[in-house]
Amino acid sequence: MNRYLIVDGYNVIYQHAELEKRAVFDLADEREDLIHRLANYSGFKGCETVLVFDAYAREDPKTREEKRSGITVVFTGRDITADAYIERRVVELLGDTPEKRRRSRRLVEVVTSDGAVQQMVLGSGAVRISSRELIRAMGETGGATPDRGSEAAQHHRLGDQIEGGVFTELDALRKSDVSH
Repeated sequence: MNRYLIVDGYNVIYQHAELEKRAVFDLADEREDLIHRLANYSGFKGCETVLVFDAYAREDPKTREEKRSGITVVFTGRDITADAYIERRVVELLGDTPEKRRRSRRLVEVVTSDGAVQQMVLGSGAVRISSRELIRAMGETGGATPDRGSEAAQHHRLGDQIEGGVFTELDALRKSDVSH
């Protein structure tokens, strides 16, 4: 199964500053720090990561994507919000119909604080992760390599512990529109 992580960068930066009770910080430095930490985390987890920075009010009309430290960093173009970019990317990865989502062999996790995007993410068969959860997880991995005896390696989600076939069936059920 292919694993993808899509992150609203500014949501994570502002949550991190709030957790550390910092009112003033350098946004450029925070972006670079997040890119570095997220690259380490992505390598540890073995996922393809897209880090999105909202450039809604900037002058450049085009979205800019660049590969940095093994992750894709996106700066949205003028009049394109990070939320709109994330929604579009989730649909590209999982499909635009319930049948396509059910057949998808992809696990897509989205980090966002926006309530409307969270609802869309869940409705599209992706998994929502809060900024706080991602910050904690990045801190636990600390850029280390996996080690079965380490505390970070022992902290897994239930989905990481389920056998492949069972996980695939549960994932397909989660992505379906079946209502009882």
